[in-house]
Amino acid sequence: MKIYDCFIFNDELDLLELRLKFLEDTVDYFVLVESERTLSGKPKPLNYQLNKERFDKFLDKIIHVIVPSNDMDAWAYEFFQRNSIKNGLEQCANDDIIFISDADEIINIKAVLSVPGIRLPVLIELPVNYYFLNVKANCSFFVNLAANWSFIKDKDLGYRSRDYPLFTIDKVTTGMTYTGWHFSYLFGYDISRYQKKISSFAHQEFDTTYYLNPVRIRHCVELLIDIFERPLIKLVLDNKGLEPLMPYINGTSLASLVYDPAITNKLSPANILFSLHKKYFRKAKYRLQQLFKKKH
Repeated sequence: MKIYDCFIFNDELDLLELRLKFLEDTVDYFVLVESERTLSGKPKPLNYQLNKERFDKFLDKIIHVIVPSNDMDAWAYEFFQRNSIKNGLEQCANDDIIFISDADEIINIKAVLSVPGIRLPVLIELPVNYYFLNVKANCSFFVNLAANWSFIKDKDLGYRSRDYPLFTIDKVTTGMTYTGWHFSYLFGYDISRYQKKISSFAHQEFDTTYYLNPVRIRHCVELLIDIFERPLIKLVLDNKGLEPLMPYINGTSLASLVYDPAITNKLSPANILFSLHKKYFRKAKYRLQQLFKKKH
């Protein structure tokens, strides 16, 4: 029995290095899927291909799948990419265990497989680290799958939020073990990277001048407000749960991605006005909208 860690990849090179180092002794093969277009349809380089020398130590474990470009819309192309993971699994035996995630989601595979009584296929809950290593969102991520090859080889892997809960007979939650980490927008104060992701990913409803505004993004990051100002998503300082990863983070560029209130200018007039607007006006607007829906 072999273990495969499979994910679609854009340009998350630092997280890829962290993933490979952390899972090196647990995983037999990594299946990395990338394309020459973004999900939104823009041309992009094959970032792993161009940086392979950085990962020389792991090349014998990496199965590289290049997905052809086409004119699919953003969501269809994301699903197409995720289904292309199977192109890297053609040599699998039926009892091999396949983990499916994205490049910014690292599953603690050894911990998940050590949960007593686990039955595959299983849905895995991940906590969400947001902007920085030591900031978490008040939501979790329940779209990561582990299953035997015999189960998933004829399944559609694309629409994971809809289909994976239907596939699975068991769940591994964050209350049971250190399941892993979803590093959402792990860009620190680098505003250009937020802009690049928003203009590239499948949620093209956010690819607007408003959401791409660098001043707005900076305020959200400094004040720990959700990047899309969703009122139900709260961000808090929390550095718990990273212990298994820290030996592989220390001494790397990722170690600098720590939120430090001392360098955040929260008391500037612009920040105060922005914070008041987002925390109160938009929350009231959201509640009025929900109330209106209930009455109609």
